[in-house]
Amino acid sequence: MGNAKSQMNIDTQDSKVVSVVPVKEKKLMDVKIGELPSWKLMWDFTPKGIAGTFQREHERLHKYH
Repeated sequence: MGNAKSQMNIDTQDSKVVSVVPVKEKKLMDVKIGELPSWKLMWDFTPKGIAGTFQREHERLHKYH
């Protein structure tokens, strides 16, 4: 019976899986409120970064049309 109890502890630990996705790769809807400042600071505000963002979005929109 002690073995069953230890198995139950393992199962409860497995149910508390924490997301290991880096904040930088999360979409806005997946970011927790506490992560917002660090998520926003990871954006690339250089002209090259902004142009790359527009280019990726343009490619994404025209991929299926």
